[in-house]
Amino acid sequence: MQRTPAVMVLPVLLAFGVSCVTLDARPSEEFPGAGRTWRYFRSPNFEMYSSTDRSASRDALERLELLRAVVLEKLHFKARKPRPVTVYYFNSGREFRRYLPEKYQGNDSYVGFCNEGYDRTVITMMQAGDDDEAREIVYHEYIHYVVQIAELEPPPWFDEGLAELYSTMKDTPLGIEIGRPSRGRMEELRHASLLPLDVLFGATRNSELFTRDDHTGVFYAESWAVLHFCQCGVKRIPPEQLERFYRTAADRNIQAHPEVLRAACRDLFGCDYAELLKRIQAHLLSGSYRWSLSSRPRIADSRTYTERAASGEEMVERLAELDFRVNRSPRGRLGLLQALDRAPASARPHEALGNDAVVDGDTRLARDEWEKAVALGTDNPAVYQQLGRIEGSRWFDEFDFHFRLPDEKAEYLRGLLRRSIEWAPDQSEAFETLAWVEGTARVINADNVERVTAHLATLNHQPRTLLALAMVAVHQGSPDRARSLLAQIRRSDPDRFVKSAADVIEGELDGRRAPRMRLSEEPAGPLQIDPLPLPDPGH
Repeated sequence: MQRTPAVMVLPVLLAFGVSCVTLDARPSEEFPGAGRTWRYFRSPNFEMYSSTDRSASRDALERLELLRAVVLEKLHFKARKPRPVTVYYFNSGREFRRYLPEKYQGNDSYVGFCNEGYDRTVITMMQAGDDDEAREIVYHEYIHYVVQIAELEPPPWFDEGLAELYSTMKDTPLGIEIGRPSRGRMEELRHASLLPLDVLFGATRNSELFTRDDHTGVFYAESWAVLHFCQCGVKRIPPEQLERFYRTAADRNIQAHPEVLRAACRDLFGCDYAELLKRIQAHLLSGSYRWSLSSRPRIADSRTYTERAASGEEMVERLAELDFRVNRSPRGRLGLLQALDRAPASARPHEALGNDAVVDGDTRLARDEWEKAVALGTDNPAVYQQLGRIEGSRWFDEFDFHFRLPDEKAEYLRGLLRRSIEWAPDQSEAFETLAWVEGTARVINADNVERVTAHLATLNHQPRTLLALAMVAVHQGSPDRARSLLAQIRRSDPDRFVKSAADVIEGELDGRRAPRMRLSEEPAGPLQIDPLPLPDPGH
């Protein structure tokens, strides 16, 4: 995936079926809209600051809650790595447009956009008329967010196809409809040749498909077509077989083993890629599209959402934060610093300042800001997770058999990681980093080792975690246990770094010495903090 030290800002249209209102922002306001009456709403998984009417606000939140529940329930995802979502809902288009990303300012066609940060996701929108196509786009982007919090890293075709498939979700009296065709994507498929499936499945974010404008739209449309064919175009596929195929297709390592996906397609459809593509084309040309109907998941009634008035001072701070997150404006930064002067015990400005530091590549400053947020009692689980990643990268970016973590730092990391696990008990990263703490600590905490071992089967990077546990066994004077773990690593198809590090440990057990190895010699494990991706031009 292409990476860049910049926050992902994805401009998306957004509409929730409410009527337009008069635009009458006061341009003299430092933060447009701050002088209006705002209300704060809290649903189970979102917070919203709204200057629109209460009914529209609750309806917008309920739609997002429903989409989240459908995707998690239907695909058996878990929110393993939660990140707060804040929604700003403007009743004035003129005020809303003052917060658009700079490159989109002056374009009156936008009625919503999404900003992905390391510590928080922000959706900003204005009132607009009912527009199905607009809703599809925001659903598409939110499904990417759900994939991220599920700690999944699927190949691009599966990620985009899934977002396209669920972006047309409809809430009807009969249930939830999934798989309605997108008008735009169907138009693209009618006028373009489909890509060979091995090309589609093997594409990465750096592939020519994403660097040349003439193929990007086909990639999105065909990714939808494959999953639509699986979900709605093939009869009598048992749900458990389809789920098993999806698990294989979405595996983070599948592109390194294309033969596995080819075999999975053959098992499911009984044909090779060439024949499968012909069947998908026939499905598209039939013009008769089915979509699945599912029962509506249980979500909290919108009448149960909490609500309160948001003070003018609070809105100045929140809109300063919005301005700072979206456009990194000096005005927004100053607003956050002034908020800290007024309320030094507030953790939230430190969260935003830490996020901005990561965008700049300054992980030291990010660590300082997020440590202040933790000391002030932040309840943002993403802060603990990101702080754990920074600290893990700081201390474990190289493998040295003889390295020992200082006692004071080991205790600090244990406390931080345990708190991260309390906030997000289904995550991988904190357990993986905790394994490295115990694998390098002078005094091993047996409870932590047991905690990691109990969760080993659910972790994303099991070989590297096994490597840390092998070091624990070495330090505990259990060479046979260490050798057993090394053998388990070799059976797990480890990457080059893990294999080399396992050789080092085995050599040390045999009385041979080897030099230290940098973790960065091999692509990312759980101990590196990576920038968020650029907006995808196909969206």
